[in-house]
Amino acid sequence: MEASKKEPNILQTYEELKTEFENYACRIDDVLLYPVLDTENERTLYTLLQLKERFSHLKYSEGKTEHKFVQEWADDPNKKAFRKMDVVPKDCPPDVYNLWDGYDIEKKKFASEERGDIQPFLDLLWDMSVGEESVQEYLLKWIAFLFQNPEKKPKTALVFQSKEGSGKNEFWGLIGKLMGKATYLETSNAERDIFEKYSLALQGRKLVFINEMNKNINEMNKNIHKNYEDRMKGLITDVSLYLRPLHKQSFEVDNLAGFILAGNSRLLVLVKKEERRFVLVEVRGEYLPNTPNHKPFWSNWFRWKNEEQNQLAVYKYLMNVETNEEYIITRRPKTRYYRETIQKCLPPEIKWLEHFVCEEFPQTFCSKNRGLYQLHPR
Repeated sequence: MEASKKEPNILQTYEELKTEFENYACRIDDVLLYPVLDTENERTLYTLLQLKERFSHLKYSEGKTEHKFVQEWADDPNKKAFRKMDVVPKDCPPDVYNLWDGYDIEKKKFASEERGDIQPFLDLLWDMSVGEESVQEYLLKWIAFLFQNPEKKPKTALVFQSKEGSGKNEFWGLIGKLMGKATYLETSNAERDIFEKYSLALQGRKLVFINEMNKNINEMNKNIHKNYEDRMKGLITDVSLYLRPLHKQSFEVDNLAGFILAGNSRLLVLVKKEERRFVLVEVRGEYLPNTPNHKPFWSNWFRWKNEEQNQLAVYKYLMNVETNEEYIITRRPKTRYYRETIQKCLPPEIKWLEHFVCEEFPQTFCSKNRGLYQLHPR
């Protein structure tokens, strides 16, 4: 359903006006909400009262008399209506209003048949993978999974720690460009954009990039952060999402989004040893400021990323990567940064015990000048 490029004329008949109006508006029966697409294809949900106010100027003619349109349309048993809303990338039932807008790269018509270049993408991916083949393979298959299986949710989240200027925003911004703003969300304020009670930001998203995680954590008190952590874990694995628009009926849709968390702090998420949701990666930083490769790489990157044949080449490459759901869930790489984070998240008493057994006890009782060594010399 696409937005009308102009609003209907007031001198049309009811049927003429109805035909034009239903190009961009309809009703959702189970929640009595009215989605409307504007000329930029942005969707707004209205109640009937709000719909009447928004389109109060719409009138139709019946003979020589003019009538208000919206109430007449709302009472029409044959108006355009759907049973429910949902996010359905494939095989959407005809009675479901589809919140899935598809990927922008799939909608584009390319004027040039010139073959694109994917090497800058692979170079930055290698840097994002801390220069480890197993990590690079996992990241590549994780991204490919999003494009090849839009109807399936990746049930792991990627966490990237890096110095400022490493390029993680540029890398995921490129993926976001392929997806489009309706399916990709980038935010540095998760509390406002994702966890705010009435937020609809996750509606229809396939990938969510939460940047500056250290800022998000530092600005919350302990209780708020615990709630944030629990809800974040739920969003990573739960396949359903409950949305509660302000002063409107709440509704449930499929949660297909993958999540990426990034920041500069060494501790970005709390990870227990048995945790299976997170893949933690420390960016290598080959293209950081003041490094030999910084200027040549980024000078080329900013030109390269805007050329459509390169975007198409990256998309085609991802669509040909072998990937599956089992791999995404079971083959998580356990990086050095992952093990370091688990260590930092141990309970205080476990940390003390480990320190005592591994450091304090040997130093105190096992040296040549004291303790057990004197009692039992070799």
